[in-house]
Amino acid sequence: MTLAISKMFPTPTGRKIRFITNRQLRYGEIYWDTQSTAYNLTAGELDLNDTDKSKSTGVLYPAAFLEIDKKVSCRFSSAKTLEAR
Repeated sequence: MTLAISKMFPTPTGRKIRFITNRQLRYGEIYWDTQSTAYNLTAGELDLNDTDKSKSTGVLYPAAFLEIDKKVSCRFSSAKTLEAR
């Protein structure tokens, strides 16, 4: 995997980190032409709380694709979402 982009935003309690990587497609996905081949990215967001580390959270989109609408806003569609606390 290669980190395509990462961005850090300061928040009142710490920082938020967003990242996007390419997702390695496995042989079986490609050979059987499964629907998961449409989800070629992995993305995530970490919300790090520096004042109380137990309140830090995160979301991982292990298989996602990027959608851009006519208003030029971006969002991720994901086959699966993993949340961490």
